[in-house]
Amino acid sequence: MPDPQPRPLADLLADDLAQRLGRQPAPQPRPAHAPELGPERARTATVALRGAAAAYPNRPGPVLRDLDLELAPGRPVALAGPRGSGKTLVVLTLLRFLDLTAGNLSIDGTDARACSPGEVRALLAWSPEQPTLFPTSLRAGLRVGAPHATDRQITDLLRQLRLGPWLDRLEQGLDTVLAPWDHPVSGGELQRLSVARAVLADRPVLLLDEPTRHLDAATADAVLQAVLERAADRSLLCIIHRPEELAAFPEVHHLDADPLSASDRPPDRWPRGPGPESAASWLGSPGLRGARR
Repeated sequence: MPDPQPRPLADLLADDLAQRLGRQPAPQPRPAHAPELGPERARTATVALRGAAAAYPNRPGPVLRDLDLELAPGRPVALAGPRGSGKTLVVLTLLRFLDLTAGNLSIDGTDARACSPGEVRALLAWSPEQPTLFPTSLRAGLRVGAPHATDRQITDLLRQLRLGPWLDRLEQGLDTVLAPWDHPVSGGELQRLSVARAVLADRPVLLLDEPTRHLDAATADAVLQAVLERAADRSLLCIIHRPEELAAFPEVHHLDADPLSASDRPPDRWPRGPGPESAASWLGSPGLRGARR
């Protein structure tokens, strides 16, 4: 069975997140007279939030307030702060999944609202905090945003992310279908597969939400070094929870705590549900299932 026709990785994951939240953004056609981003311009574009404020749909007040953040090629940025301070919310606004309640998001000086959400997402590769395990072959899952990636490129990256021994144990290698009931995947393995998928996508902007989650210190350090090396000419935003990892980044943004009630906090595990626009249906599968340990 041939691999499915690829779509922008961030678009796929935003579709899946929409299903978890139980809501889909309204379709937004490309505005008339919108500026063309184009691949060359996009590759060197600066993505900036100025005076940004945003809130979760289930909370009336903003979580983010007056945030200034700039992502530029070759200048990795770490985002730190306590739970509930809005770190993941920053990523959702960059993906145009949630719009700002105040301030501005621009791409190379152009207001992002002048472009369709899909056009913006085509510039981004996203590894979420709670990744999705696509019920397809390992190769097809990793090539979602990189249809021309070779087996050598895939295996080299997996080994750089310290997944070599795990890969060697798979009898069918890259042809293995990672169904949780046949090939259980640990939380740390799933997180690194998500990072690999984003890195392989070769988008101008990398958004990594807790890329070292579930990992021991030595493996986490190797993953961060691999990400920084692979993203040397791209814009990179990493959400980091371990203070000792912040030293690897030349620029660190700390978000202040914002006390949220239990009902206001974003859930630890989003509810899941099928939908015609989800990544599951795009892959021809009745549903997405992830295994976490």
